[in-house]
Amino acid sequence: MARGTTAISATIIPFKNHYQGAQRSSRRATSSRAHPPPSLSRCTACPTGRASAGEGAACDKCDEGKYAARKRSSACASCPTPRWTSGRGSDRCDACQIDYYLTNSKEGRPRKGTWGGNGQGRERDYCTPDETANGTHGNACCECVEPGALCDKRKTTLETMVIEEGWYRHSPYTAQVLECEHEHACVGTMRAQEQVLNDKAEEGAAPMNTSVTGYSLCNHQYAGPLCSRCAPEHYRDGLTRECVSCDSARAAEQSASASKEVLPIVACIVLVVVLLVAVAVRSFGRIRDFWTRNEERIMIGSQHLTIMVVTFQLIANLQTAILFQGGAVYPEPFASVVRLSEVLTLDIFAVFRMDCVVKTGISFVSKLYGTTLTTIIITFILMIVRMTRVLYGGRFWAGEMMKVLFMMIYFTIPATSMMIAKVWQCDSFVEGAEGETKSFMRADLTLSCDNASYRFLTGYARLQILIFPIGVPLAGFLLLWSRRREIENRETRMGGKDLNVIATVFRFYVQEHWYMAVCDLVRRLTPALMVAIEDRFVQFMTGLVVSIGFVVLWRETSPAWDSSSDRLGYAAGWFVVLCIFALLFASIREDLDIDVEALAVFLVVAIGGILAFILYLTVRHDKIDGDVAEDKAGDSGAGRSG
Repeated sequence: MARGTTAISATIIPFKNHYQGAQRSSRRATSSRAHPPPSLSRCTACPTGRASAGEGAACDKCDEGKYAARKRSSACASCPTPRWTSGRGSDRCDACQIDYYLTNSKEGRPRKGTWGGNGQGRERDYCTPDETANGTHGNACCECVEPGALCDKRKTTLETMVIEEGWYRHSPYTAQVLECEHEHACVGTMRAQEQVLNDKAEEGAAPMNTSVTGYSLCNHQYAGPLCSRCAPEHYRDGLTRECVSCDSARAAEQSASASKEVLPIVACIVLVVVLLVAVAVRSFGRIRDFWTRNEERIMIGSQHLTIMVVTFQLIANLQTAILFQGGAVYPEPFASVVRLSEVLTLDIFAVFRMDCVVKTGISFVSKLYGTTLTTIIITFILMIVRMTRVLYGGRFWAGEMMKVLFMMIYFTIPATSMMIAKVWQCDSFVEGAEGETKSFMRADLTLSCDNASYRFLTGYARLQILIFPIGVPLAGFLLLWSRRREIENRETRMGGKDLNVIATVFRFYVQEHWYMAVCDLVRRLTPALMVAIEDRFVQFMTGLVVSIGFVVLWRETSPAWDSSSDRLGYAAGWFVVLCIFALLFASIREDLDIDVEALAVFLVVAIGGILAFILYLTVRHDKIDGDVAEDKAGDSGAGRSG
């Protein structure tokens, strides 16, 4: 028995040891499957993101650009174009290749509306969604087609998209990238990050960990959406359109040079005003004697200068209208000449740098209210005064102040009408995570078009449209038409005492063409109409049709009281037409590779020629009018009074 028992024990003990060892091995195997090391084989079920080449081979992480969506994968699959992976060991292609960015939804965003600054349609039109059966890969990859947006690295997302200098993005939730008005206003993502980091370091704040969008993309001199406004205590340079610090050395230099550049223009304006006032008050003292001796020469000189002032007003306003709808400025060197003539637009906010006077800056709404209400209040006060005079036996259309009012409205109504027309132009931008759009006024992108304040502003602007660009020309025409018999029968420029006040309007024109004063005013209001036209082709055609039509009408009617003004008005009319062509060519020069510098030089030379022509006509008006009268007498036996 002892030997039998010993034999059995010898047999059982090795089996027990083997069984216990197997149990320990089983527990280790179970534990290893929960956390498989890279060295385990395919038989131990490689997790997602890893693959084994075969029996006993290691479970290796998939390289970037490859993925393993299932366990026990024998190989990693390559990501379909344009997808990529966020790193090694991925179980899906959750990133995008170069020139693409990852959106926040599977179909691309936004779900409605347009998104591109180039107006190419919806963002999803440029997206490659996840086409797997279960949407394994996740959100869509969209092509980086927007100018100004860079996706030059793999794994770019909507939030990390890089914006180039000169371009703007409203928020990290939109792919809409828009070109800034001035290339130096928007510094781009890289420089903006440096600015933010420097500012935070100075403030002792924590470093940033998000992308830079919105106002943070603006250079320090600029502010607002698209960096379209100057920062507080900065003003916009009329020539370069850059924002300049009010206290900078550059501002001091410009102030010094402006006295040399603007002084001749201001002198001309003062001369025109003096001559017009002389017309208004010629019945007083020494002015009456001087007027009697030089009446015709003063009137002709006044008309010549008025023609040039309104012509330069018109060409400056044409550029403003084209720029407002995204067009180009005049080519150099003519652009510099136009910049000097902008003082003639009588925009006191720009001429006198009111943004430096009011340290917080002046909004578009404040300018609109200030410009329109000033004229309305002055007119209202004068009307009350004249009605009071009527009660005491006086006449309503009398008094020197009424003449001054007519002249003020005559010169300021183009700029006022343009400001009113800008109210209805709004631009929409994608900002929200779901593709929501917000609308802002193009004239001042800090002002929303989606609130009650804007609705009140549009109502106010409608009223001002009826008063200024529609009401003033209509009232002027009705006033002249009601007195047309007296105007047509007058024997002198100014007519009798009954026409003394309204003579300010018609004195430049012969008896039968009194209506040309209204036609000229309509032509000068054309830029305000062009501001409201968004289609570039229609905008240019409107300007050309009105300008050429006015030139043809001037040629066929010869409306001016003196022949020298007839010639000058005709030349100035064609000069305006050439300026419109210069703006047209400047706007399409990149598309057609047009060299417009030669045209710009020609325009500068033409200005010099017109100014010399004015001097010649003023000095030689007696001979010119006499020759024209003789020619007409020879042809028809009748002459026109000079």
